[in-house]
Amino acid sequence: MKYSLYLARKYAAEGWWDRSIRHYLTVLFTYQNIDQREIEFADEFRSVLESWMCYSRNADSCLSALFAPILNLFPKSVPIVTLLSEHVSGNAKFTEDDGESGMCSYDCLRAAINAECSDLMGAVFRVSSANSRSCDFDQWHMLMINDKDRNEKFLDALRSTVLPSDHVLDIGTGTGLISVFAASCGASKITAVESNSFLYHLAKRVLNLNGVKNAKVIQDYSFNYYPDDTDRADVVVSEILDCCAFGEGVIPTFLDAHLRLATSTARFIPANVTLFATLMESPSIFLSHSFTSPSGKEFRSEYVYFGERGLSTFTFTILT
Repeated sequence: MKYSLYLARKYAAEGWWDRSIRHYLTVLFTYQNIDQREIEFADEFRSVLESWMCYSRNADSCLSALFAPILNLFPKSVPIVTLLSEHVSGNAKFTEDDGESGMCSYDCLRAAINAECSDLMGAVFRVSSANSRSCDFDQWHMLMINDKDRNEKFLDALRSTVLPSDHVLDIGTGTGLISVFAASCGASKITAVESNSFLYHLAKRVLNLNGVKNAKVIQDYSFNYYPDDTDRADVVVSEILDCCAFGEGVIPTFLDAHLRLATSTARFIPANVTLFATLMESPSIFLSHSFTSPSGKEFRSEYVYFGERGLSTFTFTILT
């Protein structure tokens, strides 16, 4: 057990989160005394668990299976239960159509509510399960629709682009805000596409409350939308842009729209993007571009390099 604990801490220090988690669990399952396990390892394990969830590409697929065991290991740890509940809120699915992995995690929280525990932990479990049930879309949507500068730039672009006869296609409409903008700019027809079922219904309501009568909302991905050739869009707008512009798939989405969904003279918003970059080094980012097979073999991208400086840290270093 001492050697497993040594390896768990060693791999955590080096940023090998998958390996570290495996060795930590080996150690933790040998502790029969919950209180002793809590005192000795709760804070340490939570830190590693959070890093694993953040940096490992294997975490999302593995955590549903590990949710119940981890909850049983630390049933009294508010920080760990809160961290697990955040995973449920951000990743779980709660309908038969969406899958069973999230339902398993949600049931674990439900079981925890009914378990004997302190009033504080009971409150934590209840809040976590309520958040899981009510969190129907990623919460960064709330920040995005309240980003005044970002929204005004989209509105300005639409004002300078949309003509009264234009059919506007809004891909990834979310709450329907940009479709409302398009209507205010005089578009004759609007087609809004949204894959999330909750946001789809919300967008329909937002458009209705704003008096937009010429908009059609479609619940699907744009790749699955097949309009008639006579129904192609004159303007395609999409806000599927993350902080690095390309993380949400705007390039393949626009290429597909060019080929199937838009007229040959269609205008696209955004029409171009400028990226700003700085040279940096980060063990965590470097290791996230590697894969460890079940046999222990490591595969790393030949295009990702890491300098020797900063190997013992997990924070990035600006080099320029």
